[in-house]
Amino acid sequence: VQNDLGRQLNGIIEKAVSRKASDIHLQEGRDPLFRCGDLLEDAGGVTVEASLLQTWLDTLGPKAEETGFASAAYTWDRGIRCRVHISRELAGIHAVIRLLYPLADLPPDEDQPFLNDLGRLKDGLILLCGPTGSG
Repeated sequence: VQNDLGRQLNGIIEKAVSRKASDIHLQEGRDPLFRCGDLLEDAGGVTVEASLLQTWLDTLGPKAEETGFASAAYTWDRGIRCRVHISRELAGIHAVIRLLYPLADLPPDEDQPFLNDLGRLKDGLILLCGPTGSG
């Protein structure tokens, strides 16, 4: 995503990463919200324009125009994976960006060796479950 949308999104993601947010909620005409732990924090100072979110939805393809929603994933500048879901809602276009930080960037804990082993697996399915907000 380039131009005005790309610059605005990069600034929002930069601010979210500096706060160690796990999710970014974007709604047209409102300030972005960052999920930091179990709190939603106002990003402050940046209002998301409807035209920019519409451009983003349009770039995700014709199916998004038909259904009113789309999902995508990309890697942001620092190797942070971003999973995006964007949809047309009653209150306007809404997008959620989930920030997936590299394992090495997370604070170490007792599960680190186990997670490192899982990260080296070449195939298979790994299912991890936990309460909302547990990561």
